[in-house]
Amino acid sequence: MHYEFVNELRTLYETGTAQGCRIPRHIVDKFVRAIGSIESAHTLEDIRANKGFNFEKVDDIYSMRLNRQWRLEITIVWIDKQHPCETVYPQHLSKHYKERWP
Repeated sequence: MHYEFVNELRTLYETGTAQGCRIPRHIVDKFVRAIGSIESAHTLEDIRANKGFNFEKVDDIYSMRLNRQWRLEITIVWIDKQHPCETVYPQHLSKHYKERWP
């Protein structure tokens, strides 16, 4: 599955840190694993297979649970309704959809 970063999450993924990021290290580690899961997935069902992520759609975004508080919020651009998604865009790390970074 293809993914693209559109913000500072790229730096966080590549280096483990980013300017202005106050997210705990263990959450950053889980974020990196979640991106790895997206990268290795062929379909959304591959992501759903890991029940620990509790992958779900919430309003207009999709969410992957990193722990009881933290979520990785992503958007998905679809080719069309009959085909797998084209691109996944990690958008934010959020504390239960309230405090968002970036």
